[in-house]
Amino acid sequence: GLIATGSHSFEIKQLNVSKERCFKISSDHVLAGGSVYKYPFLQLAETTLAANISGMAIHFIDLCEEIFAEKVINKKLTAKQKDLLEETLAAAKNKINEARSTFYDAIENSWSFCDKGEKIPDQILSEVSLASRLLAKYARKHVDDIYPFCGLIAANPSSEINRVWRDLYTASQHALLNFPY
Repeated sequence: GLIATGSHSFEIKQLNVSKERCFKISSDHVLAGGSVYKYPFLQLAETTLAANISGMAIHFIDLCEEIFAEKVINKKLTAKQKDLLEETLAAAKNKINEARSTFYDAIENSWSFCDKGEKIPDQILSEVSLASRLLAKYARKHVDDIYPFCGLIAANPSSEINRVWRDLYTASQHALLNFPY
């Protein structure tokens, strides 16, 4: 599981589950009312994962800002090195925020159909799936861009930034977000 969440895995062998304790993940078999229960499960899973991954990337960037601020003050960096730190960090923030904006626009567009009780068109669902995948991809890519500038603190397993990095990489391994379609 993810270190910061306390999640863990478990296994059960040779257990029969009665029909009354089972359910189908399908909007056609919803028993509870409300629009959220009609939203397609695939896109719900993709968006949930992507939102968590982007949140971890933002947290990583926040921690980088602190590390970079210290480096600029306490280290003997050249003006070019300081500029590179600032430019790389700013680019990562901008690209992730652009991907987040596209992601949230796609979700809001799809939700407008669901909220009205209408079937979400397949094209709109495809846009949600693509936006989720791209957000996860850009989160990983731009964290990778700034990670090397963090120094050994980022490699220390007991540091917060390393825990965030590991959690991001654990969560982002899900097959839902790693294939283009």
